[in-house]
Order: sequence, then C-alpha cells, then structure tokens
Amino acid sequence: MSPKSIHVQLQNTVNRHTDATTLMIVKMIGKPRPGVTLGPAQHLEDAMRMWSIALVSAALAGSLAAQQTPPKTTLKPGDMAPDFTLPSTSGKPVKLSDFRGKSAVVLAFFPAAFTGGCTKEMLAYQASLAKFEGAETQVFGISADNTPSQKKFAEELKLAFPLLSDFAKREVSAAYGVLMPDRGFANRATFVIDKEGRIQHIEEGSTAIDPTGAETACSRIRHGAE
Repeated sequence: MSPKSIHVQLQNTVNRHTDATTLMIVKMIGKPRPGVTLGPAQHLEDAMRMWSIALVSAALAGSLAAQQTPPKTTLKPGDMAPDFTLPSTSGKPVKLSDFRGKSAVVLAFFPAAFTGGCTKEMLAYQASLAKFEGAETQVFGISADNTPSQKKFAEELKLAFPLLSDFAKREVSAAYGVLMPDRGFANRATFVIDKEGRIQHIEEGSTAIDPTGAETACSRIRHGAE
C-alpha cells in the first residue's frame, strides 16, 4: 500500500469520527513545514504511525462515549443567562451582558472545531445569518477549542459571526450545565437569550445542529417586542 493511499484511508477514518479525541489526531498530523521535504520511507512511517493512533483513539473515544451520558443543563426558559467574558475570533473579548437592551443573542455550544457535526452546524448558522440579523440577534458559536484553532476553523468555513473560546477554564460551559468534565468539552446545546438577558429557548443534543428552532425563537422574540 502506498503512503498516499494510507494517508487517504487515515483521513477517511478521521472524517467518520467526529469527537474531540480523534480531533487531536487531525491536529497532530498537521502540514509539513515550508521547505521540508519528506522521503517515501518517512511518509510511510508517519502514515502508519498515525493510522495506528487513529484506530486506538477511535476505539477509546467510543468507549468514553458509551461510559458517559451527555449532561443536561439545569437552566430553563425564563432564567437569567449566566454572564461571562470570553476571547473571540473577532480579536476582542465578548461580554454577554453588553448586549442587554441592544439585541437578542444565540449561544451555540459545540463540542469541537473541524469535526463533522460541528462543521455542519456552523455552516447552517452561516447560511441563516441574514435571518438572525433580521431578527436583531447576535450569533456566537462557543467551544473549548483555543482561539487560534477557532480562527482557522472560521476561516475555512468563511464564518461571518464570532466564535468564543472557553478553552482556559471551561467555566462558561460549566455555568450553562453543558460541560463534560471527563472529556474536556461541551455537549452540543443552543441557548437563545432575549434583550433582557433571559433565556427563552434551549435545544440540546443532535437536534441543535439545525438552527431552525433558534431562528424561530429569535423571530418570536422580535415580534413580541414590537
């Protein structure tokens, strides 16, 4: 089997596993530094090593997923949304309470950048961004990825809304009740917050990939304020 075909099989395996453990494999592979050329033997050795790591990591991730049930938030519609300040891909820190009296806010927590479900979710928000803006709503994606990773993710997807990094302490994910402590990232969850800072809509799990529910809630908030 050629190094190229091994690399293709490895990438296909990565694409099929969309958890944070396998995400580490993607980041480990990376790209060769400019000016560095690897010989066929080195390509083969690296590809085989990463192939083995990917298989073991995928098995480990499956085991962890089976052992830990995704958390359910204890927050409910009508509760005040926990305030926070986080770094963003816009280059400026974002404080949630700064939007009170100005616009509604969508907080879309997603497990990890570059994974299949999260890519699909963020692209769906980008496709619906005009509708959210029409409902006077600011959209934010939030994950436990560091800001440089989020910037690369946003650039690849051409996102026109900021991503917020809960990388340092995961305190925001914990405050919203979506943190999976043993795995270090948040369960997928969306919170729609009105201009008074109160939560009006919550969606958790795989259904949160589709922003339709959040979009409907934002439209309802906008029309209710008129």
